[in-house]
Amino acid sequence: YAIGEGQRIVGTHDFAASPPEVDQVPKVGSFFDVSIEKIVELKPDLVSIWFGSSVPALENAGQKVFYLSEPEDIDGISERMRLWGKITGSVQAGEDAAKRFESRIEELRGRIASLEQGPRIFHDTSAGFWTTGPDTLVGQVYDLLKAQNIAHDVSGYAQLSREVIVERDPELIITAYPDLQQAYYDDPALRDVSAVREKRIETIDPDIISVAGPRFADAIEQLARLIYPDLLQ
Repeated sequence: YAIGEGQRIVGTHDFAASPPEVDQVPKVGSFFDVSIEKIVELKPDLVSIWFGSSVPALENAGQKVFYLSEPEDIDGISERMRLWGKITGSVQAGEDAAKRFESRIEELRGRIASLEQGPRIFHDTSAGFWTTGPDTLVGQVYDLLKAQNIAHDVSGYAQLSREVIVERDPELIITAYPDLQQAYYDDPALRDVSAVREKRIETIDPDIISVAGPRFADAIEQLARLIYPDLLQ
């Protein structure tokens, strides 16, 4: 859609929510449980998939499958735009979209260039204090923004204990789930954590932070404004 080729999409997964036009596209299952029958009925020229479990079944059903896992870093997002420009024959549109994405990142990088170090942050990904390590895409965003991820010793996704959160004392807690926000304030074990005491528990739109596409630049900018509200209005 970002490169003007949305009309090519004949099917997608149940959770696709953006842009609004995608609501009219037939749904063929969830992230990890697609309906092979529905996909075959749609007669696609190419099935793009980012998890490997369904690849054998799709290929056995005669489908041409393009299996590529999600980008591992921020640069990989813009490179995917260029890749899809080549796949669809809209090379220039892919290049333009990639450059727009990259320019937004560079502009933000320039605006915080004078900062040496940002606040301590706990990024809450789900109930139970699950969080992201520095080697994840979200973890790399915090590096870009010079924030101190208190899960600095985590690889991938892991669960932190209350004791660790208290010990590392985040100054800002960010969650993609607004209903978890009040749970921090109501938890007596966390009442002395700086973010709780100063009421700095913020939410971010889960739709933009969880998808490694063009709108991920929106997520980075939104996180930057949450971390540096006085600098980035």
